[in-house]
Amino acid sequence: MNVLRLNEGHMKFIITLLAIWSCSFINGQISMFVHQNNSSTDNYNIDNVRKITFDNGMNVHPNTGAITNYMIDDIRKLTFEPGVFTQIGDLQNSTPAFNAYPNPTSDNINIDYTLNNESDIEFSLFNIKGDLIKNLDVSSVPVGPHTFQFDLSKNNISPGIYIMHLRTSNSIQSSKIIIK
Repeated sequence: MNVLRLNEGHMKFIITLLAIWSCSFINGQISMFVHQNNSSTDNYNIDNVRKITFDNGMNVHPNTGAITNYMIDDIRKLTFEPGVFTQIGDLQNSTPAFNAYPNPTSDNINIDYTLNNESDIEFSLFNIKGDLIKNLDVSSVPVGPHTFQFDLSKNNISPGIYIMHLRTSNSIQSSKIIIK
């Protein structure tokens, strides 16, 4: 089995390439996820990152706050996704868990989410160009796990790549959805 070892030069190139590639597909915010070998994942809204440097590892410089340093050998992978992941207040107490499945799909998409606080929620489906395709507001959703089923056939959604946003009073999360 061959193992590919990336040095800092490779990482710089990959980050630049992925950021440019991600930005070319959708107008809006881009999220960067740093997946570490210890199974934890840090996420950054690119709009809130001033710069990324590679001095003694990878250093993420936010617009405000402390610099986060990652040892290159501790990073399992980096991913960039169009959409947003933002939050107001304490992340552990406010941000819902969000899972869209099956993906890809052709008829229905199920969205599982858990709210830690009662909230009004909004589901928005955007095409890859960033155009709003469908929007649904739900008022006063209680704390706890929930499942929402979106019937694609009733809504005349064409095959393609879409972004589903889940907006609560405290956060916005997104997931890429492929419709066959």
